[in-house]
Amino acid sequence: MIFRGVIVVKKRSVCMVLSVLALFLLTVLGMKMETPEETPALSYALGNMVIVIDAGHGGVDPGAIGPTNVLEKDVVLGISRILEDQLSKAGALIIPTRRYDEDLAGDEFTGTIRQRKQEDMRSRVELANKENADLFISVHTNAETSRKWTGGQVFYDTGHEESEKIAVAIQEALKKELKNTDRSARSANYYLMKNNNMPTIIIEVGFISNPQEEKMLVTEAYQARIAHAICSGLVASQLNDE
Repeated sequence: MIFRGVIVVKKRSVCMVLSVLALFLLTVLGMKMETPEETPALSYALGNMVIVIDAGHGGVDPGAIGPTNVLEKDVVLGISRILEDQLSKAGALIIPTRRYDEDLAGDEFTGTIRQRKQEDMRSRVELANKENADLFISVHTNAETSRKWTGGQVFYDTGHEESEKIAVAIQEALKKELKNTDRSARSANYYLMKNNNMPTIIIEVGFISNPQEEKMLVTEAYQARIAHAICSGLVASQLNDE
């Protein structure tokens, strides 16, 4: 189940030249990509970085359910698969928690639904810590009883500077790419964040409870835009360290 991306080994000075050149072409020359899934944000700023991509929910746990019965678990799996591809091309080593419609509790688990969810979450943390990951990205959709809310939001581990830096950069990229939110990244203290040994961020990519956003979230083109924004924000957060 664990898939390892291609490791790109480059000298750090060469990495910087390629990264800066890529950003220059995309911004200064005004090159606008209409199909980000075909031309992902190529950068070696993420070279050899081990990243866990966690598609939330799965299996018996559908997550949030949209007005036309779109399931969160399906939306976030689609986005996670695209994100895996883009980050691999950017030089990162990717470890997905799931690549199919399943949870991590295991087929032989016989406890209650609540116990199964607890075992699933514990297994995701165990996987990330065992692999000594550098970053954990958990992908979800948001939902509210009111259907008016839209837009993505990124949460970071309270008091964790690296987690906050990455979350802020990705939030800004989501604002720029999707143009449907003015939210800021926020701190949180969720189970994943409390138990992972690495910077952990949770990305609520949009409100599946909003009818218009639900329609967009099921399309591959919009999922690719979300993945591209996440990738671009992560690259930017790493370039800021240089």
